[in-house]
Amino acid sequence: MKKNIGLISAIVAAVINILILVWGFNINGGDEMGYSLIAFYAVMPITSLVTCIIMSHNRFKGTIPVAVILSAAAFLIPFAIFGTFDWISVFFGLVPCIIGLSIGYALKK
Repeated sequence: MKKNIGLISAIVAAVINILILVWGFNINGGDEMGYSLIAFYAVMPITSLVTCIIMSHNRFKGTIPVAVILSAAAFLIPFAIFGTFDWISVFFGLVPCIIGLSIGYALKK
C-alpha cells in the first residue's frame, strides 16, 4: 500500500482537476469571480502542493510528469472555461508544485 500512495494521490489530484473543470462549465452568469477565487486560488494550489509532497516523499516514479500535468492543468483549465490565457495562473500551479517537490524530497532525506 505504501508504494501505491503516490499513484493514489496523483489520481485524486486528477479527479479534483476534472471536477473543477466540470464545475466551471456549469457556472451561471455572475458566479465567475467566486469560482475563480475558490477553484484557482485555493483548491488547485493546495491540491498541487499536497500531491507533490506525497509523491516526492514516497519516491513515486511519475512525480515529475504529474507535477508538469498539474502545472499545465492550472494553465489550461482557465483557458477552457473563460477562453483567455492568463499567465498568472501558471504560478498557481507551478510554484506549489515546486514547493511541494522540495518539501517532499527534504522530508525523505
